[in-house]
Amino acid sequence: MIEIAFAELVGALQGSGFPGNGTDAFSIPADPGFFVDPILVAKEGMNDLEAEVILVSARGAAGKSRTATELASRLEAPLWRLEKDAAVGKAALPLALSSYCGTVDAIGELGSRPRATVLIDSLDEARARVSAQSWDEFIEAISEAGARGLTLILFGRDRTLEEVWLKLADDGRTIAWLEVSHFPTASQKRYIDGRVQERDRSASVDGPYYTHARDALLAALAGSVDDGTAETFVGYAPVLDAVATVLLDEQNHYKLAQEFASSTSGSRHIEVLRGILHGLLERDQSKLAQLAADLGLAADAVYTPKEQVEWLWHDLGRVSH
Repeated sequence: MIEIAFAELVGALQGSGFPGNGTDAFSIPADPGFFVDPILVAKEGMNDLEAEVILVSARGAAGKSRTATELASRLEAPLWRLEKDAAVGKAALPLALSSYCGTVDAIGELGSRPRATVLIDSLDEARARVSAQSWDEFIEAISEAGARGLTLILFGRDRTLEEVWLKLADDGRTIAWLEVSHFPTASQKRYIDGRVQERDRSASVDGPYYTHARDALLAALAGSVDDGTAETFVGYAPVLDAVATVLLDEQNHYKLAQEFASSTSGSRHIEVLRGILHGLLERDQSKLAQLAADLGLAADAVYTPKEQVEWLWHDLGRVSH
């Protein structure tokens, strides 16, 4: 397993951005605000940051779209948000890019530069919205753009990107594959403090009771799993978000610290973990509800609760159901 710092990815792509006529779906993001660099993990043999196509996957709610926005902002490169654009097919990328650049053949012109990068997010939503033929033609257009010198960074879930990888590899594209993994121990407290202040600007994160409560929560959650997986589990964004929520909701931080530092507080750990899982399920339900509405389907018919739990288990545990 090869870990890659987010700053290393930014450095490898520095200077590959370019300005244009942005739209809501295709533009350089404005400064997205608070962000803590996550750890990226490269799949075996797929860590070449000079590759024509870079795939970026993540577990559910790990911050994939937020990472895409931050990366595009730092590079000053256009980010194509497919959830805001229904046009996915063979002509979609050439048309969107040419419109952005105000030219007829943007891919050909950009391909003559040392490096130009376009980021594409929400491949999962796009895949579910279009026919198999349109999807295949869309991936074919991405492959052709890569062959002509445009660097593409694609963000999606593992299952979608596996299909994309097979098609691009068959076409002979060079491919890197990174996963937004977790926040390292040194960044976890900064992430929690930032999330607390983002939600409540008046909140203080410097007082001893607050810091003791935060540290006790982290230690208790780390102690609820095996030592070998503690950092990746506690550093998972929804876990840190849950810690921030507890710190915001319960203002008696002295009591909170005592409660989680106590050896008898195991049931409370389970309560926090349950809240994390509940939040993940609700997040996926809200995304599916919007997709179902777009397709004219009943939201509760997209897939059953049992299927949703199986997908969640696959994302969290990396196991087949």
